[in-house]
Order: sequence, then C-alpha cells, then structure tokens
Amino acid sequence: MTLGFKKRSSIFLDMIVIVVILFVVAIMFGAAYFIKTETFIPIMEKFNESDDNLSTQILAKSYYRSDELYDGMLIFFLIGLFVVSWISAFVLDAHPIFSVILLLLAGGVLFIGMLLGNTYEMIAEEGAFTVLRTNMPLSYYIFSHWLVVGIVYIASVGGIIYAKNQYIG
Repeated sequence: MTLGFKKRSSIFLDMIVIVVILFVVAIMFGAAYFIKTETFIPIMEKFNESDDNLSTQILAKSYYRSDELYDGMLIFFLIGLFVVSWISAFVLDAHPIFSVILLLLAGGVLFIGMLLGNTYEMIAEEGAFTVLRTNMPLSYYIFSHWLVVGIVYIASVGGIIYAKNQYIG
C-alpha cells in the first residue's frame, strides 16, 4: 500500500491512512446498523400481518445475525490491513535505523489514533449510537482501546523492519 512516495517514507503514511480508514469504516458500519434497523422493522411487520412465518423467521434471523456480520467484517478488515502492512514492512528494503525513525514518528500516528478512538467512543456513548456498544462489542472494544492496539501494531512493524536485516541477512 504505497501512496506514490518513496518507499522508506511510505510506511509512516500507510499507518496514518490505516488509522483513518478504520475510523471511517467503523462509522460507516455504525450507520449501516441504523439503516438496517429502519428498513427491516417495517418489512418484518408486513410479514407478521400476512402470517408468513417462514419469511418472518428468515428475516428475524438475518436481522439479528447482521450485527455479528458487521462486527466480523470490521475486524477482518483491520486484520487484513495489519497483515498487508507487515508484509510491506518485510519487503521494504531499508536499513535497521529506519525502525528507530519509524518508532519516533509513530507518536504522531498514535496521537491521531487516540483522537479518533476518543471520537468513536464519544459517538458510541451518546444518543442513538449507544446500541453499538452492545451490538458490535468487539469493534467497540478495539476502538476504545485504540492506543494499545496502535502501540502493538507500530512496535510489530518496527520490529519487522529491524529484525529482517538482523536475522535474515
């Protein structure tokens, strides 16, 4: 995942892009939850009036399982972005000193991630979005602990950049 810059500087920009993309995707999944609620409830009421039990059961199952689907998709997206950045850190031809520079520059990424995590937590704790805490618990947990996730992620990328030249040659 490069943005058209030099390879050595792109890993820092990739981290910023990953943090922002994950925040936007999390908000989109939260909005999709409300769109789903607004569309499924009237449809289920129509089927209840027509006494079509099979259709009502199928709709009810898909309605309640879609929260798990949204939560799983977001976590799958997060893990996919992390794996892609780990692979790009491994393929990146850089001197091990760049891992130290990466760790120094990572403070900015952690600050941005902390701001976006706090914003997500404020959104999820106010008004109609409080259902996201109960219906999408894994996503809420990761975004409310985004600083810890970011530290682990940045340390692993820095470790990969440093270790590949030390042990692989």
